[in-house]
Amino acid sequence: MKKANQRLKNILFFEGAIDFGGSVKSLLLLLQHLDKSKYYSVVVCPYEVPYLKKFTDLGVEVKILKWSTNLFFSRLNHIFQVMWLIKRLNISLVLLNNGIYYPALIAARFCRIPIICYFRSLPYNIFTKKPTIPFLTRLFGRLSNHNIAISEAVKNRYVELGFNKSTITVIPDGIEIDTIREKASMPGQPIYKTNGTFVIGCVCRLSEEKGLKYLMEAMQFILDETKNIKCVLVGDGPLLNQLKQQTSDLRITENVIFVGHQDNPYPILSQFDIFILPSLREGLSISIMEAMVLGIPIIASMVGGVGDLVCSMTNGILIPPGDSKKIADSVISLYKNSDLKNKLAYNAHIKANAEFLFQKTIDRVELKYAELLKDRE
Repeated sequence: MKKANQRLKNILFFEGAIDFGGSVKSLLLLLQHLDKSKYYSVVVCPYEVPYLKKFTDLGVEVKILKWSTNLFFSRLNHIFQVMWLIKRLNISLVLLNNGIYYPALIAARFCRIPIICYFRSLPYNIFTKKPTIPFLTRLFGRLSNHNIAISEAVKNRYVELGFNKSTITVIPDGIEIDTIREKASMPGQPIYKTNGTFVIGCVCRLSEEKGLKYLMEAMQFILDETKNIKCVLVGDGPLLNQLKQQTSDLRITENVIFVGHQDNPYPILSQFDIFILPSLREGLSISIMEAMVLGIPIIASMVGGVGDLVCSMTNGILIPPGDSKKIADSVISLYKNSDLKNKLAYNAHIKANAEFLFQKTIDRVELKYAELLKDRE
């Protein structure tokens, strides 16, 4: 560990994401803006993953947990590894960045260190395919001193699962508004909006919960109305090959463009006429916020915290999840009605500037850190 000023409070941030997505992006932004005269940050991850370089590029210390061939012994070993890190690095606070990893919770409890769990998404059990969380996760999750949910919808769902309402504070994520605008104007990106092409699309992780298969299905209906349209998908993820196969099966490959992960997606995003996020589950979408900053009208599923961002027919259009026909109808309506599209775009821009500034988030997060650390003194 780098030698730090003794007055600093050392915080261990646990990030368990397998690949780059919203939780990692939010943590990067948090660590970039966290008051370095008060806090020293260490990121712990159970995997050796490419996105960890983004943390080291910020000057953040990164530690990787070791695994054994047996899952039970790995979990047990992670308890001792995290305990060792807490003691060795003189950790004052443990923050689990996306949900509950109970070995880290148990380790912090043994070390009598305050714990914050960040709830960034709606609970979902990938094994049972139901909107709940595994028993052990729910059981040990109650060991946390406090929890932060990124939207009221996320908080309410955890309360339904038995978490104490008084232990969950809603602190929405924010974004770097000025930085996004500056990056959007950078040259060198491919131009998709040519010859009057109408561009729709999404910037997100290509995963099941984003509902992108319904956007692909919607493209069939849209292309029946106009051929002068392109759908641009920015991002990578486990569904990439499946989505490409779907475009081939639907014979829409010429109108759907996969551009992969982009460290700076904003020059591409700024070319969109409509931003579409047909999620099946969503805590609070950073990508929607970023599109709104650039004055892009939104079409999104009414799930989770999306309704906190989008007011239907004011700054976007809300649709039921999993409804490809509604996606198509909404796109076509904005394609044909430029006055409505411009109105939604303007209102999206105004709301983003008024409500999404990241400094509001960091102020509230640091206040919560200070409360827990004061209680420990």
